[in-house]
Amino acid sequence: MQGFVCPQCRKTFETLDIAHLMRPGGLFCDQCDGELVDNMHLRNDTGKDDRMQRFNAQTQWIRDGLRKTEDMTMPK
Repeated sequence: MQGFVCPQCRKTFETLDIAHLMRPGGLFCDQCDGELVDNMHLRNDTGKDDRMQRFNAQTQWIRDGLRKTEDMTMPK
C-alpha cells in the first residue's frame, strides 16, 4: 500500500490526504499527533523480491521472443 502510516497508532493515510496532515516540521497523524512515515519504508525486502519475481514471470514471454530475434537480419 502506498501512502503514509503513523508508527504510534498504525493509522494509514493515502497520498491524497497529506494536504490536511501537513504542518511545520512534517506530516502528523490526525488521531494521535504522531509524525507520519512513508509506508514504503516499512515494507521489507521480501516484498520487493516478490514483485520482481512476479514481474519476471509475467514478462518471460517477451524476453524469450526477443532472444529469438537477436540473430535475425532485416531484409533491405
